[in-house]
Amino acid sequence: MQITISLVEKIINSSRERGSRFAVWAMRIFGSVPQLVDIFKNHRDPVVRLDFFRSLLTLPRDMEICRPCPILGPASPTLQPKQRSIIENILTVHWMDWQRNQSPIPQERDVYKDGMSVTAERLAKTKLVIVQTKYTNANPACIASDFYAHLTSSARCAGLDVYVFDADEIHYDHNKLESKPKPTRPLAEALGDLSNFLERVRPDIVMSDGNFVPTENTVDAAFWVEQRKKLGFKHVLYVPDCFDGFSDVNPWLPCIDFIITFNDTAYQILGLDHVAVVPSMPFNAAFFKPDQPKDLGVVCIGTNSRGRATWMGALAILGVPSTSFLHDRLTENARTLEEYCDLMSRAKIVFNTGALNSMTYVTTGRFSEGIISGALVLEEAGARADLYYVPYVHYIPVTNFDQAVAFSQFFIESESWRKIITDAAQDYQKTYYSSDKFWRFLVARTLPE
Repeated sequence: MQITISLVEKIINSSRERGSRFAVWAMRIFGSVPQLVDIFKNHRDPVVRLDFFRSLLTLPRDMEICRPCPILGPASPTLQPKQRSIIENILTVHWMDWQRNQSPIPQERDVYKDGMSVTAERLAKTKLVIVQTKYTNANPACIASDFYAHLTSSARCAGLDVYVFDADEIHYDHNKLESKPKPTRPLAEALGDLSNFLERVRPDIVMSDGNFVPTENTVDAAFWVEQRKKLGFKHVLYVPDCFDGFSDVNPWLPCIDFIITFNDTAYQILGLDHVAVVPSMPFNAAFFKPDQPKDLGVVCIGTNSRGRATWMGALAILGVPSTSFLHDRLTENARTLEEYCDLMSRAKIVFNTGALNSMTYVTTGRFSEGIISGALVLEEAGARADLYYVPYVHYIPVTNFDQAVAFSQFFIESESWRKIITDAAQDYQKTYYSSDKFWRFLVARTLPE
């Protein structure tokens, strides 16, 4: 086909008609022509730029994110009256059902009910050892582990007698995880330090990371079997990334009493009766400042994966106020935990996605962090957030970036609706899923009276 001025104008006019498949198709066809790329990429109309952005997306994951929205229609630089009306109707219907107690109760709302009878005195008498890496991937060049910070501090805030062993030397095999440095001393020496530490503390509960598969270069089940037999503690394994093909709890089964995870769709835990699937790890709410002025629009922080760049790219093109920090977990490219909590606390909206592939969606900790920080959570639909919270009452599910743009525009504009949902979500989180309730539950399940 000959490229003419009239053809270029036809493509641009088609794009301006909002969501024309022809425009995206044509831009994809002519995407290798430098002068056309320059016209489309830098066009003064953001709708044209968005269609060009769509035309560059070819991976299945990206194609899921950019599929058209038949409910709200295509996104545009400003929220359209019809979109505003539809969103208000959706929210009103769900909110009225909630007020009338007609909304379905989240299936796992009472996940922590077994801990209701655990007293403060019982917590104070419980010695807890947390065996955790200080750094992500046990690599000092990576960001500090938020699990290390939140597990230890939230357990202390709950009233437990907490002791921590830094496990960077004994977790994760450097031969399997290229980012981890080679050890500087024999594994036996590091395990000896852990054994001596446990002997001194004599804990009631030991909580350790099961995100990695044990090898001859890491702590393994045999070590824990020996220690548990000698000291009589209960061993809890927590597996944040419990999804098949990444983690595997089976090598740990001989040495554990209880498993904590956040994903209910992992084959590896199917049929196990000593597993609890919980909303998130226990966060120290004091790290966040929900009353801080909300001077940021949509905030997305995390690794540059799961299609986050595609979601945030669409918002940026259409001028939605957004702050995106996507990184590779290296300290030099990421924010500190303090900076992260500050950004979350300043956000009006937190965008989150737990999509790993077309079959696996996990509910990540960022969902709970967004609620604790007082932000409205936009969650990519698929993760089982509805096991714990009510959609459109406590958070907003979105299936494509047309919806993400429209809902973001609406909630940035409507502070009243945003406050209704964030207040309801915070109240629900404190009532059913606080870190205090997590720790009471863990004590009840591992040390029954």
